[in-house]
Amino acid sequence: MPENERELFYYANMRESIGALKGTIHEYERKGTSIGRIIPAEYYPYIAKCNNDMGMIIQSAEIQLNMPQILNIFPKVENKLLDILRYLEKQFGNLDELDIDVNNKSEQELKEIVNHIYVLIYNDQSVTIGNDNEFNNSNIASSIKTAN
Repeated sequence: MPENERELFYYANMRESIGALKGTIHEYERKGTSIGRIIPAEYYPYIAKCNNDMGMIIQSAEIQLNMPQILNIFPKVENKLLDILRYLEKQFGNLDELDIDVNNKSEQELKEIVNHIYVLIYNDQSVTIGNDNEFNNSNIASSIKTAN
């Protein structure tokens, strides 16, 4: 199977919230089963063709997800959030009051802060946003593009 098409089977998008994902993992662990992703039946003839076995009969197919990779989502999200909070604290001072005063920042400074947060979140390029949007007047060394 060509590499780019294999990615359809090897990668799973996690669209659940962190809480829902933790609950799902807990439920699977409780049952003693692993998390899998069912391959839709419309792919079965293509899988047989890629295996050069048109006589192959596939009744069901599932890809088992790699639990360490799933569990690695949590520290990555936590680290991104900590980076954002550190940056916000650097820009606005102590955040213990949980009230960010944006009144003493110019519009341009606020845009730069938002752009910096975009870089912190999307810099690993596992998430893409927008269509051909880009930073305005930025010297950030990133191939990420965000909304203006």
